[in-house]
Amino acid sequence: MKQSPKDVTIQYCKESGCPVQKSIDNHREHDGPESEIKLIKNAYCVRCDVYKIRKWLERKNIVLSQEDDTTRFM
Repeated sequence: MKQSPKDVTIQYCKESGCPVQKSIDNHREHDGPESEIKLIKNAYCVRCDVYKIRKWLERKNIVLSQEDDTTRFM
């Protein structure tokens, strides 16, 4: 199964207990507008190193994989 850097970093943020990701998930659960989620991301995520790494991976079109795993990350 292929996953984008975005999918991988969002999963990391969820598993690490990121308070911003929790706010975003909670906002979606309560049918909050996506425009407000974009404001949350622009206020907090753009300063986060995980977000910066994700954007760098996307710009470089880097593929991630594990030697023992046939799944490749695009």
